[in-house]
Amino acid sequence: MRSLTLLKHNGMLAFLLPKSMLYVDSYNKLREHLFKNTQIVSIYDLGAKFKDVRGEQIILILRKSFSADNKVLIRTVKYKDRNINNQPSFLINQDTLRKMGKMLTFNKIEYYDLINKVSLMGEKLDDVVSGKICRGLPIGGNSEHIKTTGQGEEVIRGRNIAKFNIKQSIVLSFEMANKLSTDKIKYLKNKKIVLQNIFSSEAGVIAAYDARGILTLDTVTNIIVPDDKIGKYILALLNSKLINFYLMYYAFNCSRLTMHLDRSYIGLIPFIKPDSTIFNKVILLAEYSIKEKDPEEQKNMKKILDSLIYGIYSINKAEIMLIENAISDMLSKRSLW
Repeated sequence: MRSLTLLKHNGMLAFLLPKSMLYVDSYNKLREHLFKNTQIVSIYDLGAKFKDVRGEQIILILRKSFSADNKVLIRTVKYKDRNINNQPSFLINQDTLRKMGKMLTFNKIEYYDLINKVSLMGEKLDDVVSGKICRGLPIGGNSEHIKTTGQGEEVIRGRNIAKFNIKQSIVLSFEMANKLSTDKIKYLKNKKIVLQNIFSSEAGVIAAYDARGILTLDTVTNIIVPDDKIGKYILALLNSKLINFYLMYYAFNCSRLTMHLDRSYIGLIPFIKPDSTIFNKVILLAEYSIKEKDPEEQKNMKKILDSLIYGIYSINKAEIMLIENAISDMLSKRSLW
């Protein structure tokens, strides 16, 4: 910000910055200021360019002036054997990025229209569950008060969660449990969806349904649900390609870093409740997936769910192809279905 104040009108600045500046919530005010007070000339998404630097980097070029119809050059480094000027690029309206509240850097312009379309659908998940999205108890999974077996409160940590299933639980000592907030414990002892809080674009969302109200640790994101049916329907959405695409591209801007699946991101997921026939069919498939232990059969179930969810969100064939290609680019072979 200081550098902008020193710049003359129509002067230009170029910054080498962490990619997280483009989409992480803590930079919201900075992005808003830049949208309103500068022309964003270009954004170069370099990926993890520097060997000894953690994370991903961008080059951001700004002009100290404002134009309502300014177009931004987006260029993403996709091919390692090409120089930066021979990478995929296109122009997009700055106002399109401003309305999203993020400086998203995709390698295809079609993704912006698709993200906008999905974002405007239905309600936000945060409203559906009345804002009841939170982390678990403030205890790490490696705490001395955590045991794999023995006497104590049953708890779940992030790595106990698989897609659709809770693999196993662990034990929190009664001594430690008695020191914790009784309100928090009572809150978590509800039926809920549990997710691994650490999100990786290689694995996608890892979520299961907790019908027993088991306590969770800080490495778990909890979505307290109003009833079983809504809970299982949301679980199906979270395990779909459409919602994984939405989180990977809109929430986390195709980042290869791990991110926290907290309320500020999860709560933005668009929620559509279909007619009762489709709604019940999705729930039935979710229940089959919860019971199914064979990974290949579970993948088959997810493909059927994807087909239903694409229909619920009115995703056409061309858009399905975009999503399928996007997911293939991000997920690991092991995680892909």
